[in-house]
Amino acid sequence: MGTLVVERLAEGDFSLIRPLLVDLHVAEQEHYEDHPQLSRGEIEGHLSSVPSTFSGENVVFAVRDDSGQVIGFCWVVLFDPGTGLEGEVAEVYVAREHRGHGVPSIRVGRFRAQPPARPHLVPD
Repeated sequence: MGTLVVERLAEGDFSLIRPLLVDLHVAEQEHYEDHPQLSRGEIEGHLSSVPSTFSGENVVFAVRDDSGQVIGFCWVVLFDPGTGLEGEVAEVYVAREHRGHGVPSIRVGRFRAQPPARPHLVPD
C-alpha cells in the first residue's frame, strides 16, 4: 500500500464518507436480525446527507490513498458532560479492499497525537 494521508474533514466535506457509511450500515445490519433488513437503496435514502451534529461535536478524520480517494474514516464525538471535555470514537471504517494494512492504527494514532483544540469546552 502506498502513502496514506489522514485529514480532518470540514463539515461541508462529510458527504465524502457517505459511500463508506452506507457500506458500514449494509454490513452491520446482519448482526441485528430483529431489526428490518434494509436494501442498499433504502439505506442510501435514509442517509441522504451525513449529519454534522448530535449531542456533541462531530469530528471526522478521513484517510485517502495515493490517488486521493477516501478509503476509510474515524468518526469521533466530542462533548462536555459537565466534568470536562470527553471524546468517544463513534465509528471506524475501512473499505473492504484496503483492510489488513493497519489503516485504523494510523488514524487513531494521528488523532491521539493531534487532538483538536476545544478551549471553550475545558473547565477553568
